[in-house]
Amino acid sequence: MLFLFLIGIIVTGKNPSKDREFLLIFNALLIGVMALIIFSLSEMTKKGKQVLQLYTLLVLSSITILLNCIALYAIVFRLVEYGFSANRVAVVGADLLIFTHLILVTRKLFLFSKSSINVNDVEETAGKFLPVYFIWTAFVVFLIPLIFGFK
Repeated sequence: MLFLFLIGIIVTGKNPSKDREFLLIFNALLIGVMALIIFSLSEMTKKGKQVLQLYTLLVLSSITILLNCIALYAIVFRLVEYGFSANRVAVVGADLLIFTHLILVTRKLFLFSKSSINVNDVEETAGKFLPVYFIWTAFVVFLIPLIFGFK
């Protein structure tokens, strides 16, 4: 579905840097896929190494990294074009966190596919990053309004 979504973006000419609602849907999709990857990892630990599921997650996370690059480009473009706002800062921070998390998880999935590590290491990498999301959320909720004067 992500691959078809990427093709759909190209075919329809949708530009997430110009269409705010499309960028919102785009980011919601990234969050959903990240959650799907994390929950799928926990299922892999229960059943052991399943090659098809492993490679599916590896491809899914790789395509999601590509889509996240598009989202990062779009939000950075909006920052440069329209200036800083509380929403744009919150979104660019979240996109950077998701991007970093995806890179770490994809790297561990790749190492797991090569049997260099076990699935618990992949799951641990995914889980250890969750407090970072909490910290960012607290920053967005409590400090960004102060920084931007509650605008």
